[in-house]
Amino acid sequence: MRNKAVCLILFPLLFLGIAIPQASGITGLGFGLRGGVIPGLDDPNTGESVDDLPFIGAHLKIGTLPIIDFEAEVSYAKKKYNRTIELITDRDTTVQTDYHDLSLNASAKYNIPFSLVVIKPYIGGGLGLHLLGSKFDILKEKLKNKTLNPNYAPTKNSFHLLAGLKFHIPMVPFDLFAEGRHTVIQTKPKTKYSSLYAGFTLNLP
Repeated sequence: MRNKAVCLILFPLLFLGIAIPQASGITGLGFGLRGGVIPGLDDPNTGESVDDLPFIGAHLKIGTLPIIDFEAEVSYAKKKYNRTIELITDRDTTVQTDYHDLSLNASAKYNIPFSLVVIKPYIGGGLGLHLLGSKFDILKEKLKNKTLNPNYAPTKNSFHLLAGLKFHIPMVPFDLFAEGRHTVIQTKPKTKYSSLYAGFTLNLP
């Protein structure tokens, strides 16, 4: 558990330590919020399909000159669903479980030079760290070992590709954006999903 906590603390610091020296010219900092939905993915812990998984997140943007932005983000997704399991007595029962994912992501975004007055397209990609788990994990451990393991939540790496549109209105201190992302988490089997979300970034003076 200590190693997981260290990873969760050092990951954003490491990202900033790498990104800032490489930024030849920082044009500005910003922070913001986002929210969206994952249309569907398979819970690697149960094999069940989870549809319309909602998530929320926050991010820190480091703007660079001329066309590359770096971003550090933390997001949390969770949804409850029903799962049928076979108990030790060979009787099936339906239990309520959930899929939840706390993720830390670092992305680089390339601002495409062609843009309209207020609409700026971009593409990018990056790496992530996911803390996965569910109540069903704890139930499985209790049935199997007759013990309750409160630390049953694996940490997995990931990579992602993204594309989006940024809406910048002159004289307004924040930008709006809409973004799509394809993520691959290094579970066994790999968890692959696409997510759609929107948010805003408040540009610091």
